[in-house]
Amino acid sequence: MISNTKLKYLASFKQAKYRAESNVFVVEGEKIVRETLLSDLEVEALCATADWLGANNQLWHGRVNPDKVYEVSDEELSRISLQKAPNKVWLLAVQPQALSADPATNGFVLALDRIQDPGNMGTILRIADWCGIRHIVCTADTVDYLNPKVIQASMGSFLRVGVHYGDLEEYLAQSKTHGKTVYGAVLGGDNVFETPLNDNAVLVIGNESKGISSQLCELVDKKIAIPNWGGTCESLNASVATGIFCAEFRRRKQ
Repeated sequence: MISNTKLKYLASFKQAKYRAESNVFVVEGEKIVRETLLSDLEVEALCATADWLGANNQLWHGRVNPDKVYEVSDEELSRISLQKAPNKVWLLAVQPQALSADPATNGFVLALDRIQDPGNMGTILRIADWCGIRHIVCTADTVDYLNPKVIQASMGSFLRVGVHYGDLEEYLAQSKTHGKTVYGAVLGGDNVFETPLNDNAVLVIGNESKGISSQLCELVDKKIAIPNWGGTCESLNASVATGIFCAEFRRRKQ
């Protein structure tokens, strides 16, 4: 069972500032919680309904300190949940140590310049996971990949893709010195389906409304675009475009 004091404390993590202060993040839903429990992330609290705890005893027992496991009712779960319709289980995990990106690493890397929408970020993580892309390098002002909406949209892919935040301009410059080709997704760029593509590369995806910054554009070796065959839409959603680009790069590698 859970006390009102503890419930109130856990409910405070609905607010980003308290999550940041305590270096934790929230995971909700049966599928994503299951994957999190199977990972090596440290669990700070696990709240679930009695039926979920019983059905998943082998999953959490021995994995989470019993003092950090709380049986809650549907009403209590709704008090701490960020979801409109909470789904049986809620988990508070300690944020993993920040990753540093190595420009010398061979292979295909995604770079995100000021992506702001959590849904886009989560979908891009899922795309990267699907395509076997293990590293995403982001500007410091790109949305936090541990944002609850990002985690929901990623459907667990946040656990399998390394996300690095920092000076993207420096990262691109150093990547070039190590032989990587820097591609930029830019309206008016060359047709991606007709352009030679190097898999040892970085693909830069720009901000949803502003595109790639001028500073980063100067480091782009090749500007590429998806043809607008319909001729009516002004642009594609950032995550949709990322999916098309990544699929084409992966298709060429086969």
